[in-house]
Amino acid sequence: MRFSPRSHDPALTQGLAAFAPCSLEDLGSLTLLRRTDTKYVLSSRQLSPLLAALRADYALLEIDGVRAHPYRTLYWDTPDLALYQMHHNGRRKRYKVRCRSYLATGQSFLEVKLHTRRRTTEKVRRELARPLTELTPSARLFIERQLAGQFSALPELVPTLGNDFWRITLVSQRHQERLTLDLGLRLWGEQGALELSRIVIVEIKQARQRRDTPSIQQMRAWGVRPTSLSKYCIGISLLWPEVRHNRFHRQLRLIQQRNGGELHVEWIR
Repeated sequence: MRFSPRSHDPALTQGLAAFAPCSLEDLGSLTLLRRTDTKYVLSSRQLSPLLAALRADYALLEIDGVRAHPYRTLYWDTPDLALYQMHHNGRRKRYKVRCRSYLATGQSFLEVKLHTRRRTTEKVRRELARPLTELTPSARLFIERQLAGQFSALPELVPTLGNDFWRITLVSQRHQERLTLDLGLRLWGEQGALELSRIVIVEIKQARQRRDTPSIQQMRAWGVRPTSLSKYCIGISLLWPEVRHNRFHRQLRLIQQRNGGELHVEWIR
């Protein structure tokens, strides 16, 4: 399982340089661990125009002079993919378990993401000394505490899917809003790997949902509709073709379209 950072094109570098910077400390309350999420899928050709449209209203997260940051994620699920099935079957109350590593800072967190019946997202996390590849007893205890009283006993969980991507983070200068722009997405598991290098996943994270912010207005101006999208579920759908994924057909078609018509999986034999 490798991660090969790619150099960004000159237009993107120039677009990022036009933003006022903000630091991790500046994010403050905008960690938004309890929030509403609105997601969009764009083609990579739309990234530079989007940055140009938003630079007057947003600052850009900069860490040690770097403005696009590499991430790595490892997800856990049951051997029969019960957590994936929760999402696929439309259960409003569901959860994910993952280890998220911020390669620019060297930090890793064990995270439990809860999707509530009110359609909000609540994320609880614990910093780790090093990335996890297996759940330790203390990690299982942490997860059990977050799910206590909401779900039945914690099942057996095994590492299932990983992803790597670059993230650009924009912070609104007027609203309780943060945007993440994920590009260069690579999904991998024991069966194979898949690169989605021509798409950008935009996630607009708000303390409370509002539709008058510049980012939402820009999507409307382009006629881009929000879509329910999970990197985890898309990865399972593409790398486990035998698993039922009809609920995600629309998202898969959209990703294929934005990715230049290609969804080529590199299978591991």
